[in-house]
Amino acid sequence: LALMHQVSFLRSLLVKCTILTRESSSCDLENITSVIKKNIPHLLSLATVDPVSAVCNLYQSSSFRGVQLDVLKNLLKEGDIPFLEKIALRLWKHFRSPAKDLRSSTISIDPLYPSSLADSDTLNALVQLTALAGEVAISETKVRALTHFPSVRLSGAALERMTGRWFYEVTLLSDGLMQLGWANSLFRCDPICGQGVGDHIHSWAYDGLRSKKWNVSCESYGRRWKLGDTVGVLVDMDLLEMRFYLNGEDLGTAFEDFSAYELHPAFSLNVRQCIRVNFGQYKFLHPPNEVDGKPFKPVVAALLSKYQQLQQINAPPKMSISPQTTLSP
Repeated sequence: LALMHQVSFLRSLLVKCTILTRESSSCDLENITSVIKKNIPHLLSLATVDPVSAVCNLYQSSSFRGVQLDVLKNLLKEGDIPFLEKIALRLWKHFRSPAKDLRSSTISIDPLYPSSLADSDTLNALVQLTALAGEVAISETKVRALTHFPSVRLSGAALERMTGRWFYEVTLLSDGLMQLGWANSLFRCDPICGQGVGDHIHSWAYDGLRSKKWNVSCESYGRRWKLGDTVGVLVDMDLLEMRFYLNGEDLGTAFEDFSAYELHPAFSLNVRQCIRVNFGQYKFLHPPNEVDGKPFKPVVAALLSKYQQLQQINAPPKMSISPQTTLSP
């Protein structure tokens, strides 16, 4: 009961933090700072609690045994509580840091601010995830596989050669078999045969369960991921280079000299695996560093650019009225 009460308080506090903006009044900032200062011991203790273990320990002492307990663990692990605690821990570290002055009216919580490209509602409306094969449940930025190894692609983001560096993030709400990366318009998949992103010549993926990178064949790459981790996915369309990040750690170059033709973010998930995707609608948790002074662009910027181009094309033509010229006889 105490754990449930603490998690409920955490959810409430997270909501308060997410509605803060850089233009928030100093009174709002002082209120949230005051609440956090008073409750730091409780918040820090909650950040160290694993809700899955806590609940399972409770049920282990009752009539739940064996398979029932394993099913319960899986159901709990697929929830959003670990994801929320991942963000919460970053907040607690911010407020606990001695370099920060809790009395200051300036509180920076970058991962929770909307992107400066446009308002978040507009950007979310542009993000259209499409199931290429298999069945998935898509709820805004959350994707959950309902059948064996479905593949999903972001529609409309056809990245072309010499357009710079593009980036998106995936937060893991489970830690099983998933292949995350890119595919071009020639990509084909077959969930029945277990062929997804990375198993076709026109797709490239990172598989953190087996610490592999995939492009038809596989090679050792990176390290094993775990529940709550954030995977960064970067492509350089100038240098023709792909690389991946795990919680901000650069795992190195994964692929080079690939077919740079209408590249889309794409991923395949095994049944009941679940992720949350951020294409730049919100601030990234672990943005990559600039390389040789060349910044990255969120993938949603490509969607926004095409949307603005379509608006200009469909805009009614401007009427220009010029004075009539009178010809002398």
